[in-house]
Amino acid sequence: MPKTSRACALLVWFSACSGGTADANAANFARIAALESKVQALETLLGGSASPAVWGFDISCPAPWQRLGPVGDAVWTCRKQQALPNGFWPNCNVTEAAIETQAPLSAKESFDASLAVPPMHSVRRISERPSALDTVPAHEAIYEHELLSKPLRVLATLAVRANHAYAVSCAAPPEAFATNEPSFRQITRSFKFTP
Repeated sequence: MPKTSRACALLVWFSACSGGTADANAANFARIAALESKVQALETLLGGSASPAVWGFDISCPAPWQRLGPVGDAVWTCRKQQALPNGFWPNCNVTEAAIETQAPLSAKESFDASLAVPPMHSVRRISERPSALDTVPAHEAIYEHELLSKPLRVLATLAVRANHAYAVSCAAPPEAFATNEPSFRQITRSFKFTP
């Protein structure tokens, strides 16, 4: 996967990187709904689902939110039980990518590098601070982008562990962000690295 795609995948919902039109985004949402029903049927058939622990972490999706599993470049995805009136589903996802540099990067340096590539360089940072994912130092930021057909506000927390960057990113339209932020933070706090 190209570095630009990896960097973009670290911080936004997968379709945001495509720069798709409203029609393409509607098609993506329909495709996701079809895949969800197939995943749910397979989970029922298999008597459960694969744990995110295979990726080196555990994370919880609070009830009544829906855990979707891998979607696009995200290895784990969870969304609110109901779409907003505009059709967007507030969601959180986890992405993981190998860091391809000789010198180790801090969480902030990795975050800054992710936002330095097109189309991410146009995001508007609202706030940022040092944080943690589990017990690993992390960088947390709230930012807005218009990479989809409408603006989104994102809470992203990125940590670097063993030459891999892990990002928990949660998104909603700006007018719905405050209402969903407690759930976003609950999901982010539930992230735990596995041995």
